[in-house]
Amino acid sequence: MKDVSKILDFALEQGVSEIDTASSYGDDHFVEKLLGDALAGNRNKFIIASKFHINQSGNNKGLAVKTIDEIKNDLTNTLDSLKTDYLDLYYFHSGIDEIFFQDHIWMFLNEMVKLGVIKKLGLSLNHGLVKLGSNKQLLGAKEYGISVVQTVLNLISREAMEFVIPFSKKENLEIYGRMPLAKGLLSGNYSLASIFAENDPRGKDLKMTEQILQKVANDERKINIDYAIQWALDYTQKIVIGVKTPEQLHGVISAANK
Repeated sequence: MKDVSKILDFALEQGVSEIDTASSYGDDHFVEKLLGDALAGNRNKFIIASKFHINQSGNNKGLAVKTIDEIKNDLTNTLDSLKTDYLDLYYFHSGIDEIFFQDHIWMFLNEMVKLGVIKKLGLSLNHGLVKLGSNKQLLGAKEYGISVVQTVLNLISREAMEFVIPFSKKENLEIYGRMPLAKGLLSGNYSLASIFAENDPRGKDLKMTEQILQKVANDERKINIDYAIQWALDYTQKIVIGVKTPEQLHGVISAANK
């Protein structure tokens, strides 16, 4: 918790006040609880986004929200974990169409918006659907009161540029780009000789990691954190990026401000 507090304190010092988390980050709202403890006394200084749904990439971390009771429970647990009585932004979390298109869920969430429990609703797009060119959720976003769209976008994964980004701009939906550094592989800190632990996501999908690093090695441009972040910011209003230390956050902020 001390490490989280240090990062949040440094973020405020640097003028960074937005936090992105999710109920499925760790078991039993683990990351939300870490943030809730670290935010004690400072909640009103931050803009907090979380997500509902779970079950990303078939990892079976939980079951998809399907009923009013389940969404109420998920939202309540998120608020309790974060030790807050409202969320600034609440996303549908990278689910399939069958789970997204549930009118009763969105009617409830829009009631929460009217009550001030949620400030804005968002859609964190399933990148598998984006790669397939399946845009049903995006096309139905406004009907459900969604005003923010989050999508994978980086120098390697550009699929969102085909439809997601131009459509969002046309419809005045805010666009947040996630994974601008492709899990750090575009930071300039790794090469084909780098070794990743088996429990590291980059080690688990070593073939994809090697493909990305090969593209970086063959690129005539010098791809590093500055270039990768500036590129992503050219197409989005904001980027979502994970950091583990204040030093990493400092590097991201420096790159974004160049």
